[in-house]
Amino acid sequence: MIREIYIAALWDRLQLDPAIEFRQYRQLVGAYDLAGLLMAPRVTWLEGSGANNYDTLQAALEAAPDPATRVFLCPSGECSLGDVPAGSEPLVIVIGDTKTSPAELAGPNDIIVSLPAPNPVELYGVNAAAVALAELYRTGRT
Repeated sequence: MIREIYIAALWDRLQLDPAIEFRQYRQLVGAYDLAGLLMAPRVTWLEGSGANNYDTLQAALEAAPDPATRVFLCPSGECSLGDVPAGSEPLVIVIGDTKTSPAELAGPNDIIVSLPAPNPVELYGVNAAAVALAELYRTGRT
């Protein structure tokens, strides 16, 4: 059985029109049959879009399923995607934006995955999510 997967992310508002970024996240929802998209900060145009809208990333995490395996994707971290356990517990992939790491929100049981880009990058969040989802599916951790 495939586990429920959620993405909790910050908008990368400085890099791209938010409607285009939302379409990219929506493509991930469809491609990987994600259970939910938890986005912050709150934007009025997102109401009724199918994504959940929160004031802060912390508020989005509080709305995510609990218990769940929480995986924080960061340019640097202590774990790899190989450390994400397979299982039936929901998976919450947590992403900052290009300039903000979400690692400070991680708890002691959360997994902080190092997912670096060898060169400067824009739109880290949606691209990191795509890489992580592809690898997690390929290795049977979903």
